[in-house]
Amino acid sequence: MKQVLTGLVLSLQFFTALPIRKAFEMNAKSATIMYGAIPLIGLGIGALQAIFLTVNDTYFSLSPLFTVILMVVIHFLATGGLHMDGVVDTGDAYFSYRDQKKRLEILDDPRIGAFGAMTLVLFVILKIGILYELLLRGVPFLYIILVPFISRQAVILVFITTNPSKETGIASYFKKTVNEQTLLWMTITYFIVILALAIALQNWILLILCGVLLVFTGVYRSWAKRNFGGISGDLLGAIFEWAELVLWFVLLCIL
Repeated sequence: MKQVLTGLVLSLQFFTALPIRKAFEMNAKSATIMYGAIPLIGLGIGALQAIFLTVNDTYFSLSPLFTVILMVVIHFLATGGLHMDGVVDTGDAYFSYRDQKKRLEILDDPRIGAFGAMTLVLFVILKIGILYELLLRGVPFLYIILVPFISRQAVILVFITTNPSKETGIASYFKKTVNEQTLLWMTITYFIVILALAIALQNWILLILCGVLLVFTGVYRSWAKRNFGGISGDLLGAIFEWAELVLWFVLLCIL
């Protein structure tokens, strides 16, 4: 139980902006739980955004556009922008149109290039635009809460099914540390929970979102292997954001 709690705290420490300064033991079990809790972090962020929308509807009634902008800001504050860094670096590397070795070097470069800046602007505009349209259509709070939860399954699936792009780095370290079989079973459990919820609510849109996520995961995995030779911390950070954006877009097409 102690290792489970340690893993949960590590997940909050590693994947959110919560100011948890204490050092915790990192071993195979705690690291596995840390990664396995990633969707739960998404669930918490979704719940936080739903609470914000409820408070806004009750007390403030801000314009839909400003409301969506604040939703994006809340997401950024909750994660500390950690995953957006992956979006920027991946955009810089991919759109450089260089060979694989050079792209990996660009991923490691802390500076933001023109392509990274353009990718960031494009991503933020798309996210605000899609969420704005969803808000105008009265998107149910169920999706506000569950889309960040469902989308983060992609991070785990890509992580456990793809080799690191290099022998060093954070992806390589955790690849050698976590128990991938346990992580896979945790992910399967999450999908079973979503299936049960979809059946209980007779909400087949949830199953469509899961199906799209699996397809997107396969496409992203192949793309990462072809262009970077595998995964890295930045590429995993990027899929945090892009998988969620894809599901928001699919939801927009359905509702």
